[in-house]
Amino acid sequence: MLRVVRLATGGIALDAGFGRSAYVCRSAPCLQIAWRRKGLQKSLRVGHLNDTIYANLLNRLPNSLLTKGNAEAR
Repeated sequence: MLRVVRLATGGIALDAGFGRSAYVCRSAPCLQIAWRRKGLQKSLRVGHLNDTIYANLLNRLPNSLLTKGNAEAR
């Protein structure tokens, strides 16, 4: 699972910090669904999440999962 944290200072962090947390599974299709349905935004109770957060989460996936996930998502 990948952890995304809404910090008390108002920022967003990956895998570190104290604050409201949300978790998403380590697969490209799961991340794509969370992005499309705004799952992390709802869980973290924020109005908007920058697309770079999802891009950073995708970059944390091993290449084998990323390739497999993209093939399944098509």
